[in-house]
Amino acid sequence: DRGRGMYVATAPIRYPIGKRVSYNESLNVQGIEASYQKLRAIAIPAEPAIANALKIETGVKVILIERIGLANDQPISIGSSYFPDARFPDLIANWEKYASISKMLEEQYNCEHISKSTTDSASIVRESDARMLQIPVNQPILLAKSINCDLKHNVVEYGVTRFSGAMMELIFKTINN
Repeated sequence: DRGRGMYVATAPIRYPIGKRVSYNESLNVQGIEASYQKLRAIAIPAEPAIANALKIETGVKVILIERIGLANDQPISIGSSYFPDARFPDLIANWEKYASISKMLEEQYNCEHISKSTTDSASIVRESDARMLQIPVNQPILLAKSINCDLKHNVVEYGVTRFSGAMMELIFKTINN
């Protein structure tokens, strides 16, 4: 239609899902500057789905960390990470000192974490997430629910990430190349 302007499609950002995933490395290798905007870190009681994923009792205190993932200063994801408070004392105070959750866990808690499982699905974006991702409310998102464990296979993190569906391509790595 005349007067509607021009839409220029860009190639999706490729994001590997595997045993170890580095957000910064994954984007930097594509020539994209990766960064985060911290939203909040709060203590909450574990709801049943969170408790089940973390293998703790419902109602036990967990720490919720939320942040927006940015690619060249554009929002591409919103991540909600849940950690058992008993395993990570002072997590909120420690998180303020770090840009990387992985680096914080390694340096403050001697915890190297790896992916145990990731479940992905498509969903329509919630209104609050649409505002933060700067996308229309009727747009699809990629919803990734992940469980991460330490090297002794103890669950240490449950993550729920909402990726902008039009901007992302998730790649599942099943063997090391």
